[in-house]
Amino acid sequence: MRKFAIPLAAALIFIVESVFVSIFSGNLFNSDWIVVPRFIMIFLVFFAVYGKYWPALWYGMVLGLVYDITYTEILGIYLFMYPIVTYMISKTMKILQNNLLIVSIMSLFSIVMLEFIVYGFNLILGFTDFTVQEFLAIRLLPTLLLNAIVLLVAAYPLKQLFLKNATEDSGGDTLFMK
Repeated sequence: MRKFAIPLAAALIFIVESVFVSIFSGNLFNSDWIVVPRFIMIFLVFFAVYGKYWPALWYGMVLGLVYDITYTEILGIYLFMYPIVTYMISKTMKILQNNLLIVSIMSLFSIVMLEFIVYGFNLILGFTDFTVQEFLAIRLLPTLLLNAIVLLVAAYPLKQLFLKNATEDSGGDTLFMK
């Protein structure tokens, strides 16, 4: 059962992110805020730092493809951006300490990178007409606030998940862990 812990966690996080969007979409607090859960990005950063690097990139590609197929009009943006951002953060973490606070801050930074890249693509393709100031106030800051709250709750359990399962070399490899 341990070999399925990470794939099950990935599927559960994808589903929780989807449910969160369904429940909290729209005008929840009578504001114009657009709150975007980026739980998958947090998962991938923790996977790359505390688990194994290459499987984290593969999971990024698979989850990105599923995300693109399910939610976006631009097929391929998350397919490529999840692994690229995960790669950049994991390389940055090689020069930083990988304690929980630093990894959490880097997870939030990865969300900022992802949001700006997606905003840029949407702006270029004409899917949005937000100015940068509107994007910062309406989408980026509320998104960072939500994901920071989630990180407060989920950072330690995610770290433990990867330390127990992804780095385990005895007793069989986990899915995509060879």
